[in-house]
Amino acid sequence: MNATRCIKYGMISALLGIFVTGFYLSTIGEEKTAPGANPKFEWVAAQREKMREDAKGGHKSPARDGEIAPIGGSRQQLNASERAHIFYYPWYGNPQYDGGKYYHWNHEYLQHWDKNVAERWPKGRHTPPDDIGASFYPQLGAYSSADMSVMRQHMEWIAESGVGVVAVSWYPDGLSDGQGHSWASLIPALLEEADKFGLKIALHVEPYKDRTVTTLRADLQFIQEHYGSHRAFYRIQRADGRRLPLIYVYDSYLIEKNEWQTLLKADGAKTIRNTPFDAVLIGLLVKNEDRYMLQESGFDGIYTYFAAERFTYGSITKNWPNLRVFTKRYKMLFIPSVGPGYDDTRVRPWNGENMRGREDGAYYRRQFNAAMDVGADCISITSFNEWHEGTQIEPAVPKTDIVNNFVYKTYNQGPNQYLALTRSLLSEFAPPTSAQ
Repeated sequence: MNATRCIKYGMISALLGIFVTGFYLSTIGEEKTAPGANPKFEWVAAQREKMREDAKGGHKSPARDGEIAPIGGSRQQLNASERAHIFYYPWYGNPQYDGGKYYHWNHEYLQHWDKNVAERWPKGRHTPPDDIGASFYPQLGAYSSADMSVMRQHMEWIAESGVGVVAVSWYPDGLSDGQGHSWASLIPALLEEADKFGLKIALHVEPYKDRTVTTLRADLQFIQEHYGSHRAFYRIQRADGRRLPLIYVYDSYLIEKNEWQTLLKADGAKTIRNTPFDAVLIGLLVKNEDRYMLQESGFDGIYTYFAAERFTYGSITKNWPNLRVFTKRYKMLFIPSVGPGYDDTRVRPWNGENMRGREDGAYYRRQFNAAMDVGADCISITSFNEWHEGTQIEPAVPKTDIVNNFVYKTYNQGPNQYLALTRSLLSEFAPPTSAQ
């Protein structure tokens, strides 16, 4: 959710008083630790193999609704599922790993499109490490996504949360959002680290400059050729027996339906169908009418991304039963997105009306229940670490920025509250099934 694109979207959607968001970054560094070098790797791998066997027999975790089991303490059955996907951002940078600079932690204050309103709010950028562009403060501090110890810790936390698929924000090599630089070089390392914990990596393709169906076709070919053979690269079983990569396409509405049809219809001039780089493409539903555009374009499914109830048509949980009926009718995947809350006021200080409080986990639980009640094919979680929008479940700690007299928000039940709550909620989600 590129900042410039967000401003344009906000202008179009001024009646909603919101923006569609985003920010990114990083580069790769440090050598990898061999599997088995840490006993945690072996434990998690063993647990996830056991979970797969249990899932075949319909086993469910003993965790009950409302229980918060300890993370990193008592080692309990995780009952993870590859039907649980979580959006992950490898865009953070700090001076130690990223050429002497901070990226994303020093996010600018985005200005309101109305100049009269903009005048009332702060301008400039945040100044890490104590002052960051987020309402919560990470347990790992103002980290770099290129720090292998950070990447490894993230994968361990995600595995322990019960999530099976990490949907990584992706730009083609050399491209990025306006807040950072290219982090495409991190994907191989993410695949390696994910594999150590039994996780899979899917890609969340961002709306880079001059993105077209022609460039996307080349992207899909690149993705298959460079990542497709890796054991941790996520593929989904189709009704015809093929296992194809699942790719999220953010802001898919930016490309016209007739253009998408050339790529996604079997008779399209640039079709990927039944080629070596065919894929299951999941498009973003923002407005009610987007369902028709996505279905007629040839998309294989829809997702809703936004974690703020009432932010868009797709983020309103009471609309999900109707969307589920629609996707069943057309044999599309329905992947609603759930989140623990929303708070982007440290980068959009004027956007308080769209804040959604966490309610000590009750908000997250309601969203999860809504997704499970409609029989979602998969559940996507927004997010593991989108700190700017306050949707993260990554551990956060108490912190005060003394210089600016700002006290960061905390999780009421400790840093790992939302990892544990995710695990508890996913224990109620049915075992994996084949996609249509």
